[in-house]
Amino acid sequence: MINFRDRSEWGVSLVVLASLIAMAGTLAWMLLVPKPTTSGLAKERRDREFKVRLATTEARERLIDVQNAIDRRVWPGDPDNVAPSALDRVSRLARRENLKLVALRPQRAETVQGMTMMPFTVTVEGTFPKAMSFVKSLEAPEHRMAVTLIQINATDGSSDAVTLTLGLTTYAPIRKEEPVARG
Repeated sequence: MINFRDRSEWGVSLVVLASLIAMAGTLAWMLLVPKPTTSGLAKERRDREFKVRLATTEARERLIDVQNAIDRRVWPGDPDNVAPSALDRVSRLARRENLKLVALRPQRAETVQGMTMMPFTVTVEGTFPKAMSFVKSLEAPEHRMAVTLIQINATDGSSDAVTLTLGLTTYAPIRKEEPVARG
């Protein structure tokens, strides 16, 4: 059968030897590796289902956290009331910080992903520390404004007086149109 002495039988001998090794490996696999059982397969399925449920629960919790964070930043109520309220809040914060409100310009509102985005440009003058305190207070969640631009210019080189121009954005839910009664 296997004869490596005769060169003409080497090919056949290699094929027979490889077949014997393959059969021995298959026999070892059959004896050493446990056969899958229905209880083992059921356990794997339960483990996969548990992992999916756990991931789903975690994703829902993250979604609730994100939604709560968004809700804290979105102005409640009618979007038409947001601009006057925001402008009033900015002017009160500027007075509280002893800053001179030079300009307060609302920009054109846009609708972005289910929200009404209302940008403003605010220019104030005062000392640098008070201007930075003003910016920090505007970014607080309770004021529901996002600072999108900060531009600081020194008014003169001998003092800490600055002119601060800010881009602010507020968000409000889109007003749902009332159905028109037909009759």
